[in-house]
Amino acid sequence: MTIVDAALSLAPPTAEPRPPESGSPGGLTLARLLGTRSRLAGLLTGVFLFNLLETRAETWLRFTAWGEWTARVGSYLSEASSRWEWSLSFANHDAASRTLSHGYSISYFLIFPLLFLGVAVALSRRQQLSPFRIYSLALTLDYALSLPFFLLFPVIERWGYSTSGAILLSDKVSTSLIEIVRPMSGLDNCFPSFHVSVTVITMLVAYLFRLRLWITVLCLGLTVVLSTFVLGIHWQADLVAGTAVGLLSVAVARRLDRKLVLVEGASRQAAEPDKPRLRAIPGGQPDEQPVEPPPTGVPADRAPEAGSNDSAAEAPEAREKRHKIIFVSYRRNDAADLTDHLCARLEERFGDCRVFKDVDDIPPGANFKEYLTRKLHQCDV
Repeated sequence: MTIVDAALSLAPPTAEPRPPESGSPGGLTLARLLGTRSRLAGLLTGVFLFNLLETRAETWLRFTAWGEWTARVGSYLSEASSRWEWSLSFANHDAASRTLSHGYSISYFLIFPLLFLGVAVALSRRQQLSPFRIYSLALTLDYALSLPFFLLFPVIERWGYSTSGAILLSDKVSTSLIEIVRPMSGLDNCFPSFHVSVTVITMLVAYLFRLRLWITVLCLGLTVVLSTFVLGIHWQADLVAGTAVGLLSVAVARRLDRKLVLVEGASRQAAEPDKPRLRAIPGGQPDEQPVEPPPTGVPADRAPEAGSNDSAAEAPEAREKRHKIIFVSYRRNDAADLTDHLCARLEERFGDCRVFKDVDDIPPGANFKEYLTRKLHQCDV
């Protein structure tokens, strides 16, 4: 018996479970498109190629009326970014030590792509698809959210703004370093910082799914974030916006992945219509009889249960007692991704309000220890 089957047998729903919906055609199509690792890798490749085309198109448009307009807007926004930093000065930026310029140049130009590739490969080799799908979706959403700002609200990089006093510190190592990334990042594609947002996504996903070297990923990621500022490339506002976009992208990607897991499960059940669904029996194994629909005209939540004379007429206290709560306890270090699938299947069967998982269900500002203790006393499974 699996863990899910044990939970289903110990925690019966208040009413007969409804057959899962197979999902909308759009949801099924999206689940199929994002249902393999090769397609997710193709999605990331497509985002990368589109970014190359977008940057090249910006170069061509720079000498048109569009380019003149974006240059004026970029100058105003860069001035606003400079004023937002108040008295911060880069007057002695060119006096930075050799160790500082070399170290942060390595972080920006070398560690950043290695972190991205390393985490992507590690997630793609996991047994479960969700970690790699969440990472791929988060990166795609990150670019989709950043692109309108790159096109409509261009901000010039700090070192390229004449009154900032900053220089491109990586030029002290080699002037060709910036030319390597320029085809992928325009001079005015500064807000929000794509380096920061991608790094935040990489660190957060490594932490959520507890990759083997996740602490190392976090430490190296912090050096990448700092390098965008120390090298004189990004403004403080770029870092704040990049962090916010990265966090938002991961949150939306996790929610979308959970929906896709439910659609995939419902699709598998719909593909086997002759297989009888099992009904949970309190304190025992699932009943090996198909679940029959309630009588015509009787709502599903008032349908009589097996072995009872009239469930609709039972006392409110007894009905409330049957609303059992399933508390999911797990180890974050090695079971976070499997727990997401377990919770998705339990929520598919019993509903979101009947399944408790600490990371998703503890409200902001609540005392972590007290809230968990209270939920443990309230749970039935």
